[in-house]
Amino acid sequence: MPFARAYRLARWFTSPFFGQERSYWRAVTACFLAASTFWLLNALNKTYTTRITYPLQWAYDEQRYIPVKPLPTEVAVNVTGRGWKLLRKNLLLDVRPAEVRLQRLPVTRFVTGQSLRPALQAAMEGLQFNYVLADTLWVEFDRLVTRRLPLGLSPNADGSALPYAAVFTPESVAFHGPARTVNSLASPYPVHLPRPRPAVARGPSSCPLAAPT
Repeated sequence: MPFARAYRLARWFTSPFFGQERSYWRAVTACFLAASTFWLLNALNKTYTTRITYPLQWAYDEQRYIPVKPLPTEVAVNVTGRGWKLLRKNLLLDVRPAEVRLQRLPVTRFVTGQSLRPALQAAMEGLQFNYVLADTLWVEFDRLVTRRLPLGLSPNADGSALPYAAVFTPESVAFHGPARTVNSLASPYPVHLPRPRPAVARGPSSCPLAAPT
């Protein structure tokens, strides 16, 4: 039967391993580790062409502009290099990010893969840069502004939640951020008050509440 034949074959293959002393297994383990190490070193010394993700660092005037959405932190590229270098890049060991300088902000809306080529070539050490896998990286910036606004009660708040007139200290606050967002804020900036708690009905036996002095 096929099952019995497979069983006899497996038993014949594993029979030398039964009944062996501990020193035998130590020798087998040492041989296995030596063979694995030799195979790994041989594989890392070969040259490969593969896809990796490479980190990016954006350079722009941070005193005047601010990104509206998060900037891409890495880009997929095709490179050629030895296994040692590729392993270090994948583990991010001693990797210098590619510095991408942005001009003509906030008009610039995208960065092409071709324009990333000089920065990637300058940053990669020990690797041959082939091409960028992404055609376009999208960016969005706005002017960085500061606007001070006075504080006022929200139109939906009549002050009934407070037993006294609302006074704000400080009377105004400064908002620092993208121009489109900051300039769209209302002036005075509305402050929402908590809603008053509904009165709790009490029975005849409950004690009356003391009036505030």
